[in-house]
Amino acid sequence: MDKVVLEESIINSKYFQDETTPNWLRLWHYDRCNDQDFQIILDKVESEYINREFEDIGVIQHITGLFLVFSDAKLYNKSKQDIINESKIYIDELRESGRLDLKYTSDNIFSGYMGLGFQAVDYQEFQDLVDHIKVSQEKLTLQNMSDNAKRLLDIMQTNISEFHSIICESGSYGNLELQYHHSPIFSYILPDEFIQIVLKLPNENILRVFSSIKERYKLSSTAKILVNELDFLKDIQRLLLLETSEIDRKLSRHLLWLSNKQYLEKTITNLENIKNI
Repeated sequence: MDKVVLEESIINSKYFQDETTPNWLRLWHYDRCNDQDFQIILDKVESEYINREFEDIGVIQHITGLFLVFSDAKLYNKSKQDIINESKIYIDELRESGRLDLKYTSDNIFSGYMGLGFQAVDYQEFQDLVDHIKVSQEKLTLQNMSDNAKRLLDIMQTNISEFHSIICESGSYGNLELQYHHSPIFSYILPDEFIQIVLKLPNENILRVFSSIKERYKLSSTAKILVNELDFLKDIQRLLLLETSEIDRKLSRHLLWLSNKQYLEKTITNLENIKNI
């Protein structure tokens, strides 16, 4: 058995509760409560919920599901619609404050969370909450991508090794916060802005930028995920060609031409082939 899953199941089991067991977990095992204890624990969880003491999205789903079941059974004095409206506001507050978890996914609500099945999975109201969580996570992802795209451009100007690490799986710099190996970060960057920054780079870094770009799509499995960045690459190629069309003897212009010839052309051709499959 998976050791982590086993330990999680034991900790959350009704047979291993103690004074450190969270109130929401005691409430999940409501069938072991007497009438008085049930009401006490329910009131405590509701108070913690109102005071926004929970940030774990899976736990919030557990609590919401319990509230829905108790409302249906006339054990909780709020309607199911009021419960869902409040839970959506809760999720929105987490998103707006930047505390919404983007790693958690509720794609399969029947698998539960923390070794416990969700209550009320067959309620339409519960599915509405799950849909709202997904939309909220997508909004936050979009916001983060736009912000981090700007950060990526700043990093490209100051630390090419870190730039490589952020966009390529082969990178080893170790910035865990900014890793876009499989996310289309370039789709959130204006091609003209990208090229203007490239033109300001020291000559020694020009080829490194475009070699990193080629490395980004080296694996076919990754290239398939990132194929939507093809338009961005075509745009920066067009801008590069405009820059190198000038007749001059500058080394920087030659390096731009070389960047396109050695790295960008081959990358674009490869992605076009993948897109046309």
